[in-house]
Amino acid sequence: MWTIGRILEWSVGYFQKHGLRESPRLDAELLLCAVLNLKRLDLYLRFEQPLSAAELAQYKVLIKRRAEQEPVAYLVGEQGFHDIVLKTDKRALIPRPETELLVERAILQLPEGACFVDIGTGTGAISLSILNARRDVRAVATDVSSEALSLAYENAKHLGLERQIEFLQGDALSVVHALKFDAVISNPPYIAYQERSFVQDDVHLYEPHQALYAADNGLAMIRVLITGACAFLKPCGFLLIEFGAFQKAAVESIVNAHCAEHHCFKTVQFYQDLNLHDRVLEAHL
Repeated sequence: MWTIGRILEWSVGYFQKHGLRESPRLDAELLLCAVLNLKRLDLYLRFEQPLSAAELAQYKVLIKRRAEQEPVAYLVGEQGFHDIVLKTDKRALIPRPETELLVERAILQLPEGACFVDIGTGTGAISLSILNARRDVRAVATDVSSEALSLAYENAKHLGLERQIEFLQGDALSVVHALKFDAVISNPPYIAYQERSFVQDDVHLYEPHQALYAADNGLAMIRVLITGACAFLKPCGFLLIEFGAFQKAAVESIVNAHCAEHHCFKTVQFYQDLNLHDRVLEAHL
């Protein structure tokens, strides 16, 4: 008889056999929770509970797909981020915990009644988390992918935030050419193309490449945002960008060169994530 406890132990061994060694127990628990519609704590309170034939069959399908490197967030169809839960599938990048730092800075810095633009919104994680915490502000969210925008709209509607946000399809800042904002915010693609071989399989094989990789050693979109944001900011507006864990020196060089030539940003600050990696650029007019 396959009980909750027994199937979890088997799953860990199965994942490890297939090379999934980073978090096999957590992956198994999350997949089983999705099948049984339980919280993780409930699994430990029901270790001896048997699985029905239908539950076991559904779970084994998910286990096999995970062993083939498909991300857990896509398999369960959702991902927690900041204080919200987002519908998540292959249409957009899976929200990462380090991006919550970007959200926290925006929540603190946006003035009352502000309007900001979220460039490359994906699931809508950044803009919707900010709007959820700051019901007094509004957002414009852009993406080059119509599929990503469709997913972001579904998340906005599910969270009851669709009246606070407008979605526009287009590349970088070009789609908002006639607008001014209190903030330009973005988690752009920043992995260099030549580093693709070092990216985990469950990321490289399944998540959209246009949201992961960028030219110019991963700095192409970052450079566009830094050099172009000032034209789209209101007086006292600011720019917030996430970048890679080892890109601070390059990002700082781009900012300094732009400020020296155009006298754009008056203050430039960098913030570290929980792993003490410089992760967010905040630049104010």
